[in-house]
Amino acid sequence: MLGYPFFYFDSLSSIFRTSSTESPFSRSNLARSFIDCSSFAAASLSYLNGLSLFQIEYASEVAREHFLGLTCDPVNGYVQIPCIERNAMASIHAFTAYEYAKEISIYRTNKVSFDNVILARKETGSELSPDLKETALGGLAKIIRC
Repeated sequence: MLGYPFFYFDSLSSIFRTSSTESPFSRSNLARSFIDCSSFAAASLSYLNGLSLFQIEYASEVAREHFLGLTCDPVNGYVQIPCIERNAMASIHAFTAYEYAKEISIYRTNKVSFDNVILARKETGSELSPDLKETALGGLAKIIRC
């Protein structure tokens, strides 16, 4: 049973890579991974706790939706600020997305699908300035000088 979520993660990762390559994190698989892991963790928690397919998709979508438009701008070359810190926040977000799907999805119909979020990620990423895509030329990296 524990192997099934990894099969789903492999499938989701393939979708993420082929459908949203213009993400704000398009230069690095490592930078993209926190979003994928958050979505995967939410879906896995949902699956392992017996939620329906609708709820699994809902949790994965919620975990991913709230990372749209984020930039990755290493401050003074340190990916810790904010990228690694964001990974920790993504893990909390994944658990919250699972809880939300478990408790809320039975009372409402989700208006945003997982597919919508993947398409929006591609559009958002392609419209962001290249300076905000792991170059340390924009965002926090431009404002904070260490």
